[in-house]
Amino acid sequence: WRLVEYVKSPAWAQDREKPKTYLNRLPDWMAPAPVSLGAVTPSQIVLLDQDLEPREIFHRQDLPFPLERAASRYPGGDGALLTTLWKAPFLLVWAGVAQPVESKAAILMLIIPLDTIFLLDSQQAVADDETVVALLEGDQQRILASSDQTKVTANMLLEQLRSRYLITSQSITDFADWDQNVQFSTFVSRKRVEATAERILST
Repeated sequence: WRLVEYVKSPAWAQDREKPKTYLNRLPDWMAPAPVSLGAVTPSQIVLLDQDLEPREIFHRQDLPFPLERAASRYPGGDGALLTTLWKAPFLLVWAGVAQPVESKAAILMLIIPLDTIFLLDSQQAVADDETVVALLEGDQQRILASSDQTKVTANMLLEQLRSRYLITSQSITDFADWDQNVQFSTFVSRKRVEATAERILST
């Protein structure tokens, strides 16, 4: 409710300085506990006006690209999108604040890097710590990010990993607008598979 009340206040309508930035300091319209998705927190939380111009920005880390690049992907309503911006994968989430027909309406945009923390959080249901998930650039067969950077490092080529892992890859097309051929890949340790097979055969 803090955010809704702020967007409906005279301060939002009158204060046109663009943009206000908050670095490691929560703005008044944000709850004391920052927005998070599991263990994942957005690198940026942005309030956009109706013209999709950034008005207020809460930073956790710098972006390698102008915010306008992310705002330009806005689908016209609430939603989420997987995309690449400057060759790095991101999850973008949008939610309208107040009614779009109101003159003081705003759009909340979350910018979430699809990095090691995000992929590791997605692996919580998998008990096998020998299995790694990663995002792969399919045309170049190059790792973009993985759930374990000590085993599967960004920018490694798939060919460098085949001797150690059984690899499956699948294109990501739902809710996605990639500039690259991004695929979701799973890396299963060959040693673990061989050990499991030996146990089965010995019983």
